[in-house]
Amino acid sequence: MVTQAALSALKMASSDTSALVADELIKQRHNDQFVRQIVNDESKIPLVLDTIESAIKQLGERVVDELSQFKNVNRIYLVGGGASLIEPAIRKAWQLIDDKITLLDSPQTALVEAIAYFKED
Repeated sequence: MVTQAALSALKMASSDTSALVADELIKQRHNDQFVRQIVNDESKIPLVLDTIESAIKQLGERVVDELSQFKNVNRIYLVGGGASLIEPAIRKAWQLIDDKITLLDSPQTALVEAIAYFKED
């Protein structure tokens, strides 16, 4: 969702690229030097960054909406490639358990590593 939004915005900024580069831009969106290296039409940098931030916000809202269907949530473990992007939305929605919300180290590979670990047993 966020990657696709970034790719679309980059295309509008004459910076058609790969999903890999778009993902790196999402991660480094606060690094002005990196952003300028990726976005060819610098006048479109605000458009690109606003599009990314908007997509991150929408993703967070969607995840919060899905999680709100569960009753009595008392712990949340954030895993997956977008975990760090949605962490602020999750913490805002579940302020009462903020200390029990965990962004795992290496969230992009944490789930598959756990599955592999338990499969060995």
